[in-house]
Amino acid sequence: MPSITSPNVDKLKSNAEVEGLLGIIKHQEDDQLRRDAIAALGELGDAPAVDALISVVRDCEASERITATYALGNAGETAIAPLIELLGERKIPRWNAALRALEIIGKPAVEYLTPLFGGERSGEVITLLEKIGDPSAVGPLLDFLDADEGYANMICLALGKLGDSRAVEPIIAVLENSTDFRGRSAAARALGQLGDPRAIEPLISALRDEHQLVRSRAADALGRVGKDAVIPLLSALEDENQEVRSSAADALAITGDARAVEPVIAIFGAEETLTRTLRNGNAGFARLLIDSGAETEWSKLLMEEAVLDHASSVELLLEQGVDANAVNERTNGFECIA
Repeated sequence: MPSITSPNVDKLKSNAEVEGLLGIIKHQEDDQLRRDAIAALGELGDAPAVDALISVVRDCEASERITATYALGNAGETAIAPLIELLGERKIPRWNAALRALEIIGKPAVEYLTPLFGGERSGEVITLLEKIGDPSAVGPLLDFLDADEGYANMICLALGKLGDSRAVEPIIAVLENSTDFRGRSAAARALGQLGDPRAIEPLISALRDEHQLVRSRAADALGRVGKDAVIPLLSALEDENQEVRSSAADALAITGDARAVEPVIAIFGAEETLTRTLRNGNAGFARLLIDSGAETEWSKLLMEEAVLDHASSVELLLEQGVDANAVNERTNGFECIA
């Protein structure tokens, strides 16, 4: 209960007394009382309350600024235009607060953010649109991709996360034509996220890219997209770069093709292959490993803690005929990773 002399935040909010709430924020020593006043402004959500919250972001300490950021997010569409204006200010804490509040507001902010493409905050805006995750950003992102290759890597990553098939062909164009390896590697990653079969041949070609990061990302993506890419991925196991070989081996495990078993074991060894396979949730390939006839004590490996700490391992152990009591004793009641 507030003391008799404490301002009544609820009453001030009911009467929409913005100046009174702002006075609490700026002059009261009670931290909780200040936080309650900031939250009340966010609940009011009208233009005077939003202006007051913007002043808190500009003028108050970090703790009040953080609370005001969330209150501005809760204020909704009324706060968008002032937050866009705040993005133009030079002080990093202010535009970080604006970005976070706009992220909380979400979809309604998209149409206000896309006109900022081409400005000095373009990178932050792209990342923010990726976080908001609304498909209405896809068209403007594609337009900006066509207009400015300098942001191709960020745009491709955002489009991959947004998951819209309209982005497939433009991202393939980046993979095939960008002169910046960062753009090509981001394009390969995004194509893996999108999972569209149109990307298979371009990704296979990217396994021969001059830059190792692009080749590695292309191998990763083919594991998600290309069940028919086993032969090129097997060839990628001979790449001069270890990261590319590792990515190709992981991708082959994801394809679940029996032809991959021996080459992948040759790369990682039996224990590491099994651990990586289970970590990726690929019990099917783990069964292929066990059934491969390789001279390995699979039951013993499955009982190793690094391997056993995966949901599929217990089921595989029981399939191997290991006594259920022994398995229960070994797990000792810990919860396996799903």
